[in-house]
Amino acid sequence: MTRLVRHRLVPPILALVALNVVAALVFTAPRTFQERTVAAHRDTLRKDVERRRREVEAQRARAEAIRGNQADLKAFYERVVGSDAGSFLGALEEIEARAQAAGIRRGSRSYQPSGVKGAKLVRFRVQMPVQGSYRELKAFLQSIEGSEHLLTVDSLTVNQGDRVRASEAECALSISAYFQGELEEGRSAR
Repeated sequence: MTRLVRHRLVPPILALVALNVVAALVFTAPRTFQERTVAAHRDTLRKDVERRRREVEAQRARAEAIRGNQADLKAFYERVVGSDAGSFLGALEEIEARAQAAGIRRGSRSYQPSGVKGAKLVRFRVQMPVQGSYRELKAFLQSIEGSEHLLTVDSLTVNQGDRVRASEAECALSISAYFQGELEEGRSAR
């Protein structure tokens, strides 16, 4: 009888085992696949969040650099560039005083105001003939570098002439002075 029972029970038991395996696959395989998909999505999101954090940090660093540049520009305008073009007279007097202190003899001067593209600055280009020895000219140009005003030497052209002694040079000097402000319409050379 045991043999008969075995033959009769084996197919339903195998069917139940097969049904159990199929049910396990049907219920657990999608869940495993879903967990893998969720894990992959989670990893992708973490990478995206990390990338965005780096981007935000880079934007913060740029913003900090811009704020620092703005503060530096403001300090530059306040300390180095005069408050307005009206302080040009002070710069002109300083140029003349430095020339005299260096022993430079100068002729009549002229100047031309112009705007500076991209900045709220006025440039006064001063042109004047100067005469002196190499040592005097060098001392004068070095003293211009130490000016409290924003001055640049644009050109220094040595003129060849018989009127000047061999130890001296006659030069055409062009110096620019920069001031905060905008050029008024109708300004002309002086």
